[in-house]
Amino acid sequence: MNQFQHGVGAGYFSWLKNNRHRLFLLNYFCNNHKPRTQEKMKTNTAPARIHTHEGGTAKHINPELQLRRSVMSCLLWESEFYESGEDITQRIAATIAKVDPEKVAAIAVQAREKMKLRHVPLFVVREMARLKTHRHLVADTLAKVIQRADELAEFVALYWAK
Repeated sequence: MNQFQHGVGAGYFSWLKNNRHRLFLLNYFCNNHKPRTQEKMKTNTAPARIHTHEGGTAKHINPELQLRRSVMSCLLWESEFYESGEDITQRIAATIAKVDPEKVAAIAVQAREKMKLRHVPLFVVREMARLKTHRHLVADTLAKVIQRADELAEFVALYWAK
């Protein structure tokens, strides 16, 4: 009995059933000797929600915008309604490490020149000096941030404080 007597393609399916291992090896060697890896399944899960200090839903923003928001609205070590000054400075220090050095330097200069803040830009430059990846921009940024004679002494005091 011929394999094609039971209909068109009937023999192909029985051959496929009996020769799957050969097809796998053929596929394996035809694709640069790399076996197929199963990709991670994409799911439609929502990102974890973040909340404000009051409990409302907050919007996710990137580290650069977080740093800009924190620096531009901060009087260093001054407590705000929901957050202590120490927590704010720790958050700024942690966020500086996540942002590109050039952008951190630009934020420090903008805080000093446009927002007229004195202490926070010095703190940002101090944190830049402590990070190896940001250290190459400290001299230029410090020259732009220091505008009064007493600010250099304040920077040195900030640097050796912790």
